[in-house]
Amino acid sequence: MTRYRIMSRIQLLMLVCLISFKTSLSAAPPWMDTSLQPGARAQMLLGEMTVEEKIELLGDGFRQGNTRLGIPPVKMHHMAAGMTRSGATSHTEPAPVTYPSYLTLASTWDRELARENGIAMARDCRRHGYPIALMPGINIYRLPLNGRNFEYFGEDPVLTSRMARHFIEGLQSVGVAASLKHFVANNQDFNRYYSDSVVDERTLREIYLAAFEEAVKEARPGTVMTGHNKLNGEWCAAHRWLLTDVLREDWGYKGLIMSDWNGRHDGVAALKAGLNFDAPEGRNLNIASVLPAVESGEVPEEMLDERALRTLTFLFEFGLFDGRHEPDLAIPIPDPFGLDVSLRTARAGVVLLKNEQAVLPMDGNTVRTLLVTGEGADVELTSGGGSAEVVSEAPVTVLAAFKKTDFEVRHDDADLLGVLSRKAVYHHQDDSGATVPGLAVRVYSGPRGTGELLRQTSVSHVAGDMGSFFPKTAVTDKGAHPVGSIVLSGSIEVEQTGDYLFAGDSRTPLLVTLDGRLLFHYANRYRGTPEHSMRLEAGRNYKLEITWDSHFRWPPTLWFGWGDVEEIAANMPTVSLARESDATLLVAHLGPEYEGEDMDRTVYELPRLQRHMIRALSAVSERLVVAVVGGGSVETASWLAETEALLFCSYGGMFTGQAICDVVTGEFNPSGHLPFSWEKRLEEHPAMAFYDRTQLVVPYTEGIFVGYRGFEQSG
Repeated sequence: MTRYRIMSRIQLLMLVCLISFKTSLSAAPPWMDTSLQPGARAQMLLGEMTVEEKIELLGDGFRQGNTRLGIPPVKMHHMAAGMTRSGATSHTEPAPVTYPSYLTLASTWDRELARENGIAMARDCRRHGYPIALMPGINIYRLPLNGRNFEYFGEDPVLTSRMARHFIEGLQSVGVAASLKHFVANNQDFNRYYSDSVVDERTLREIYLAAFEEAVKEARPGTVMTGHNKLNGEWCAAHRWLLTDVLREDWGYKGLIMSDWNGRHDGVAALKAGLNFDAPEGRNLNIASVLPAVESGEVPEEMLDERALRTLTFLFEFGLFDGRHEPDLAIPIPDPFGLDVSLRTARAGVVLLKNEQAVLPMDGNTVRTLLVTGEGADVELTSGGGSAEVVSEAPVTVLAAFKKTDFEVRHDDADLLGVLSRKAVYHHQDDSGATVPGLAVRVYSGPRGTGELLRQTSVSHVAGDMGSFFPKTAVTDKGAHPVGSIVLSGSIEVEQTGDYLFAGDSRTPLLVTLDGRLLFHYANRYRGTPEHSMRLEAGRNYKLEITWDSHFRWPPTLWFGWGDVEEIAANMPTVSLARESDATLLVAHLGPEYEGEDMDRTVYELPRLQRHMIRALSAVSERLVVAVVGGGSVETASWLAETEALLFCSYGGMFTGQAICDVVTGEFNPSGHLPFSWEKRLEEHPAMAFYDRTQLVVPYTEGIFVGYRGFEQSG
């Protein structure tokens, strides 16, 4: 063989090797073989990962992905009530379809409708490329004041688990993973980041775990999210008995266990307990906290492998490596299927609680003129606040729905607090010592009247926006907002001795004193209408002081007033309209300003003095119907006997107004059932005796006697 031929063959061999090498580089890795089972694919991929990459996968790497290994980034959406047109998780950008709350869905007692809701919401997720929906929440309605009751399925573990099971099956049939939350005993939102739920095992098994057990065993949700709270002294996200003994071993759960957002717990302890994902960014479980524990042997690498393997298996099972995270553009916006499901659920979730003298349904034979009034008559009634809050592109208000009927519709907002605030009379002394009308206003740079005195002025009434009093604003990602606090001071006098009502409304801290006596101290992030009745003597001068704080998250609004509320209510235009109408419908509304995530309701009564308005209307209207829209029970003892009919509708999404109208007019026969017990008085509720907002340790002393069980036990 000549030297030329030898060189040619060597060159040919090198060329073949080069082509083969390039082909091997471009070939898909073996874990991309879709003919293999998810577990086998996950095992192959795990073998290529470094220790650091495994740790990252359990924290921020879950969301961000891994470019070297081809692990895709993962998007998740709260999706409790709807998704924006752009798919953003915004509470201000409106959504084309908004859905009824889970409490409304539970009121239908309709498992097939639960399945359809799951399918509809999953279609919205698929349209925008969200493979994980952070829902449903199934914590038990233990306390009427819990700010997130509307996000759950009520007080009964059987109803909750059945509805959740069918919802999850519908959701995951479209390929979107559910996130069953918040595991477990997260039954109040006040202090949920620090509270310790102390629950005996029987109560846990029969009430709080029972709601999760059937949903986990039968529907096999892709993920389970732990609560922020502690359970019997240990953080839920780092609770080995809860995550491993119960969830993994007792129930055989194979999916992903994640923490609630930025929960407070020890990352190493959470890893040992069984956590697979420290959501959303590994604040506790990350390389800095876990790698030393692996290197020292405190965390065996086999344990780390097991946690990472479950995470990878989940990603393969739900198609994350196979394009499932790509938006499905074939699903229309808005989705007609979702619109239909939303309307049918809103209608079926309306509960008729009272109907004396058969005033409902109303028709043109008995009712020609109808007054539609109240806090919720002409506003969006879509959802409560927090991560579940959503704004609708096309909400149907109650007023708008009735304007399409044959009734002659009249309207007034019946804002009794607004009228009370504008009628209140004050006086104060100016710098010269002269007595002048109104309240003195001092604006400070710090909270609760501390810091630099920025401005002094006066105001005649306390009714609305306080932002203009601040000479300075700060700019954050939430926009510009006033910085500091306001102290308003002055005096009041009355001409006649009697009982007078003091009431306020604020979304930020509010402190009111009269002659140094505390009237109310309000420190909630959601608005309430604290009120205090006090007997005042004619001719006496009473010193009033109001301290109000601004906050960067909330509009700088404050309402405060005082007076003879019954007399003021009786002389409002609303009452005159009711007197001239054949029937009156008052829509009482809580909404995102009054209840939601992170805080419990501090006020049990209807907001903005609506109960006083109901009594005033009952004196002149022969047909008074009240519709309550909110996340649970409210005080009714002072006004229920004076109404002819009562409806309850927990946030029905974009069609809440239409649903109420359809029930009132008889277009839809009310078929909803309460998924919670409605106590006559708050103190009679079984758990309220053990609810103390000043304590971080939360004893579940009522045991298994939750809701109707407790009422039956006590008789």
